[in-house]
Amino acid sequence: MSRSWILSGTALAASFALLPAAANAAGMADDQAAAPAVQNAAAAPPTGAGLQEIVVTAQRRSESAQKVPVAIQSFDAGKLTAVAASSSQDLPSLVPGLTLQIGGGGSESIFIRGVGNGGTVLKYVDGILDVAGQVSSTFGSNLASVEVDKGPQSTLFGRNATGGVVQFHTKDPSQTPSLDATVGYANYNKISASAYGTTGLTANLATDLSLNYEDQRDGWGHNLYTGAPLYLNNRFSLRSKTLWTPDDQTRIVLSIDHRYVRTDVGNAIGPAVGYTSLFNEVTSTSFPVLGKYVADTDVNPYSTSEINIIGLTAERTLSFAKLSSITSYQKANLFLHLDYDGTPINFATVDRSDQSTAWTQEVQLSNLPGSHINWVVGAFYLNSSSWMRPFNFSGILATIFGAPSGGIYGVDANTKLQSYAVYAQTTAPVTDTTKVTLGARYTIDDNSLSGYDQINGTTVPGTPGGASITFRKPTFRADIEQQFGSHSFGYVSYSRGYNSGGYNNLSVGGYASGLSSVNPETIDAYEVGLKNNLLGNKLRLNVATFLYNYKNLQQQVYEAGTLFTVNAAAARIKGIDIDLEARPLRDLVISGGLGYLDAKYTSYPNAPFYSFAANGALVSAAGDGAGKQLVSAPKLGLNGSLRYTLHTDAGTFLSAVSATYTAKWYADASNNIVEPAHTLVNFTETWTLADGKTSISGFVKNVGNVYYDAGINILAPVGAFSEPGAPRTYGISVTRHF
Repeated sequence: MSRSWILSGTALAASFALLPAAANAAGMADDQAAAPAVQNAAAAPPTGAGLQEIVVTAQRRSESAQKVPVAIQSFDAGKLTAVAASSSQDLPSLVPGLTLQIGGGGSESIFIRGVGNGGTVLKYVDGILDVAGQVSSTFGSNLASVEVDKGPQSTLFGRNATGGVVQFHTKDPSQTPSLDATVGYANYNKISASAYGTTGLTANLATDLSLNYEDQRDGWGHNLYTGAPLYLNNRFSLRSKTLWTPDDQTRIVLSIDHRYVRTDVGNAIGPAVGYTSLFNEVTSTSFPVLGKYVADTDVNPYSTSEINIIGLTAERTLSFAKLSSITSYQKANLFLHLDYDGTPINFATVDRSDQSTAWTQEVQLSNLPGSHINWVVGAFYLNSSSWMRPFNFSGILATIFGAPSGGIYGVDANTKLQSYAVYAQTTAPVTDTTKVTLGARYTIDDNSLSGYDQINGTTVPGTPGGASITFRKPTFRADIEQQFGSHSFGYVSYSRGYNSGGYNNLSVGGYASGLSSVNPETIDAYEVGLKNNLLGNKLRLNVATFLYNYKNLQQQVYEAGTLFTVNAAAARIKGIDIDLEARPLRDLVISGGLGYLDAKYTSYPNAPFYSFAANGALVSAAGDGAGKQLVSAPKLGLNGSLRYTLHTDAGTFLSAVSATYTAKWYADASNNIVEPAHTLVNFTETWTLADGKTSISGFVKNVGNVYYDAGINILAPVGAFSEPGAPRTYGISVTRHF
């Protein structure tokens, strides 16, 4: 199947190159400039006194963020470097109100405005859906910008975009040969190296290569039982793009993306902040686990993930529109090894291996730049297959399920999905200053699950089976945009978000009957926003207030060593976002943001309410969750940063300091498991030598050495265990441009 789609994609790309050259010259020139607009806007800091324009693709076309009826925060490579942001796990320090839940295997769920369970915030890389988006993303040396689009984006970005979308834009290859290389060293014996090179191959063919490597050799903590270090990270990524422009109307990009991570972050079972023990299921007593960044298990946990993506994007300018084809083939291999019980006793060791493949095909037809009416129509297809081969229990727990002493109880499962969608959106003026946008999408999701249980590799009779289910869902968008003079833009919008349903793929009782299915969730989102460029473009102030009505929201519960998804009934989320950026002086930039949330369940009968029994066990009982605060939804998030550039004969010095405050949030629907409020401060200093080709950077992250949880999982009856955020880290790097 992979060969056939690659041949089909290649043939489609070739057909683009052979289409008649029917575009007018002005349209062609505008379109050629629009393609790399995002990266060019982020290429260098402005030299004037005003703020730099931010170009985004929240509506699947390049345009100013100040003219888009969506709450957006965008960060170019310079801003990310200034605050020492290196991966998607740094997003909470950049976007107030955005939180992460770090899970098994180093996976992450991004929450925007309290929405994010089950991967409902999508990741896109250069317009390609990252199907394995819950794996942490490293900011590579080819990164041009990161864009966070808040609120449901289901009309243009598809299923499961109920929380929003995070878009990664990378640099385009250049005909001019260049090379940038960086080496670094940080505490915890962490070494890093990266390089980005680009060159022309022929007059209309250019390519680039980005390499990134990190190896943290000392852990933040250790395993009390084995003495082994804990919280280690090893990462490698490679990305390459080849750009072919056979004529002025055609643009074809072939991309290759490889990512590998080995880590124990997300796998060590240690108590959450504020807790000092876990429950021992063998002795039925509380087991103390004292200290920070520690675990006390007979297993040294770790996980690996390998992601490979091949993308082919072809664009052809016609006389009346732009035709685009976006094709990808993706393969992921994930493995995790952990101690489910969190104690030195060999009660339950889990080994899980997942392999998945997916291919996507999207076709778009959109208006040419400068058109009176902006419009896009498209179709999207996703075909994915995931194998859990196997999910193995060993230790005492395996004997409880029927395995002999010393044996292994395993679960094999195969999940398949075929998703089809068509969509259209148009924005038309009704007066010189007023526009109306209408959009719709219709999605069909065919889900199936099959599997069986095994003992020591032999299938357990009566366990093979499977089931299938289909969901059909329309989603919509409508908004009114109003330009107030030349400096202010307002909008009122409505959108519906859709997160698909499916099956929980782990079924210890077998797959012959009674499989646990999950219903789709929907959000009806209402938003009013105002975007302002003030004081001669020295101040940018954006405000958005929103109301979400959330139905059948999907909640994740940690059971049997994995996350299970269940449906809550309903919730209501309302809040306000404020983002500002000011440039009072040519060399001083001040940024800040506020996110306030009032996110509560309006109906959640039989919600899991957790409490601790007298013997220390974490027990669950059904309760009424109505009125409780949503999980991972802090009421208040604040951030601020200062960046100042000093010009001297020895070069320029860029100093940056940033601070992020996150209010307390809850890990469970009963609001009994709480993560305390915390503030993180980061500092960076970069010296660019007078030659303009060499820079030396130093950083300190988490200056106050705050001990906090990056994620909390509920594992009854063991306890509330966490994945702690990084302690104070500091380091230095040297970059050379050739």
